[in-house]
Amino acid sequence: MKTLLSLIALLAFSFHSYASVIYSNQAVITNATNTATFDSLNTNNIDLSTYAEDGISVTVPDVSYVGFMPFESGVISTQMHYGSGGNNSWVTIEMLDESLIYALDFRLGAGWDFSPNQLNLLWEAFDGTVSVGLGDVLVDRGTTVGFTSQTGFTSMRVAASVISDMVVFGNYQAIALDDLRVDTQASLVNTPATVALLGMFMMLLLRRRYIYST
Repeated sequence: MKTLLSLIALLAFSFHSYASVIYSNQAVITNATNTATFDSLNTNNIDLSTYAEDGISVTVPDVSYVGFMPFESGVISTQMHYGSGGNNSWVTIEMLDESLIYALDFRLGAGWDFSPNQLNLLWEAFDGTVSVGLGDVLVDRGTTVGFTSQTGFTSMRVAASVISDMVVFGNYQAIALDDLRVDTQASLVNTPATVALLGMFMMLLLRRRYIYST
């Protein structure tokens, strides 16, 4: 009985770990189901509080601002998602049809012209109202950052600052995004550890059934 309970606990831990969102300091999507290029955000003062593109809602309580260098030195961007002057909020990413997101990536920038180069990225993923992943990482501006989940999540909020101690949502931040891609198709690949544990669990159940039947 103790063996069975231990195995169930291991399975529960495995699935819990499997459900979490994983951050990557690189692109993670091969085939995007939805893409936001933000090409229509090419002038100042466009409302971002209800912005959506290709089925993706990308919102912040602010208006657009373009014509500076958020991603790399010497390159002025005129089409991107950036709240004018920054704000004490964050950008929320979710699907308009409330589909689960299994992966997303975007190019990261900020409202400070190319200096300093390193940004403090704060992110949190949700399944409904339940947090399923949270991170606070230092990333070079212009980097494409990615997030993956085998079980999916419904929304993500992101914020960025040049201040390394920005670890609370609601502090001043000035994130810029470009080339956002989303994958809403569930992966059928299981982790080897999960498959092995499932196999062990089924073998134990069959063994116990055989013992009780003889």
